[in-house]
Amino acid sequence: MINEAGDAGRRLKDGCLSRSVAALEALINEDKLILDRVSSLTGFFINDSTPLHVAALRGHLDFVKALLTRKPEMVTELDSSRSSPLHLACTKGHFEIIEELLRVNTNVCLSRDEDGMYITFKHMYSNSIKVIHSRVFGDAGRRLKDACLSGSVAALEALINEDEFILDQVSSLTGFFINDSTPLHVASLRGHLDFAKALLTRKPELATELDPSWSLPLHLACTKGHCEIVEVLLWVNTNVCLGRDEDGTHYYISFL
Repeated sequence: MINEAGDAGRRLKDGCLSRSVAALEALINEDKLILDRVSSLTGFFINDSTPLHVAALRGHLDFVKALLTRKPEMVTELDSSRSSPLHLACTKGHFEIIEELLRVNTNVCLSRDEDGMYITFKHMYSNSIKVIHSRVFGDAGRRLKDACLSGSVAALEALINEDEFILDQVSSLTGFFINDSTPLHVASLRGHLDFAKALLTRKPELATELDPSWSLPLHLACTKGHCEIVEVLLWVNTNVCLGRDEDGTHYYISFL
């Protein structure tokens, strides 16, 4: 509790709420372990937040930078709702803070909150999502998106040769495509047969991934009558046709 941190703890709390970097630096000069002791004290801030949670929520950019300089591992700490500082910055659209947090640790965007939701799914600030995708994927992400939309297998293979894990990263980041689709959803909807085959060769489990509407790539291929893609998807996993959509309807019934 705050009493355990004493006067220094109260001053840290005041400095955090008022965004005073000077107060933070003065405290750290007096007690170099103050941030470690506060991080280990539940109940110091509401909802067991760290100073970085509070600064990220309030939009205190300079204070965030000062905290991360002193204790960068704060970026991965979760509050009692399993929210990271990045969650909170996203909910308020503090884009500069989002970039700063991702600069320290890009993998933090893959954490889940108490509902098991990825941050970009639950906190749908479209500009926040753009910042996250830009920071995590950079030019490679934009090129993957362009390749997917155009159906360019050559561009896909070039990207995978540069980063063999790019499909895993994209699949785990909701919001990368419209309606949280995977590249295979997009290829199945647009009828890009060769692109769908290339994706399934590299990552066959994409065939069973759902978007938030409980739609599989097979759903989308069926709705557009892309029979060859339907065949390829079923060849990879015949059981996929036994799934149900968000209304509980079997795929083969809902698209008859």
